[in-house]
Amino acid sequence: MNRKLRWSVLAAVIGAASLASFAACTSHVVSPMLLTGFFPVLPTKDGCVAGKLAVTSGFFDVAVAVRERAPFNMFLDLVNVLESNEAIEEGRLNSNRIRGTRVLVTFDRTTPFEFLPETFEIGTGFLIDTGEAVRIPVAVIAPEVAQVIADRPELFVDGIRTLRFAVRVKGTLLDGTEIESNDLDFSLALSHDRFIPCEGRAIDLSCAFATAQPDGFVCVDAPADPGAGGSAGAGGSAGSGGSAGSGGSAGAGGSAGAGA
Repeated sequence: MNRKLRWSVLAAVIGAASLASFAACTSHVVSPMLLTGFFPVLPTKDGCVAGKLAVTSGFFDVAVAVRERAPFNMFLDLVNVLESNEAIEEGRLNSNRIRGTRVLVTFDRTTPFEFLPETFEIGTGFLIDTGEAVRIPVAVIAPEVAQVIADRPELFVDGIRTLRFAVRVKGTLLDGTEIESNDLDFSLALSHDRFIPCEGRAIDLSCAFATAQPDGFVCVDAPADPGAGGSAGAGGSAGSGGSAGSGGSAGAGGSAGAGA
């Protein structure tokens, strides 16, 4: 089955499911842009890429996020189910390409998250050709949102809190028609200063923007010879000090340990 046909079948299945889901409460129209899944951050030598397996939940330490100005990041998988309407002989270009413009996050504000804003928007920019799919990195929880939560440490007296939210992507066709994707739910386990990345070890191949979540870096053994990166070893203990990651500067320390 070729790529475009495969996405057409997927679109039909997801579209039917979306219609069934919304039929009882709204006249929701299935969009030509489908949000089909979330993918974790995977560090590589060439930078951050999307992991191979989709996820429906994650982990985020709001205290680390505030210290490091680190958002919660993941990749959104988006499909353009439209076919090309290009007609060169008539002088018509393909206007069914999709230009993404914004990501809308809608929070579940039931107890104890009544204080959160109902929605939060993130600007973005990408293009999806007809019949194609893309995975785009998005900071779905900004440091500013993490700050609002971290300012209420009493929420975490009993440990982890689970925040649920829905993600929707907005954009336009190239002819200017405004469109929105379906909503897709995500569940995020929140902690407050309990996440210590790579305790006693160094951080290598760090995705610099993912220090407050466990999928943005790789832990490696610190150098045995202090002269080969002793300060990086100190960076390791900095990580264990929870500065957290430190992830960020420890990440730099990690690279230093890797041989700077």
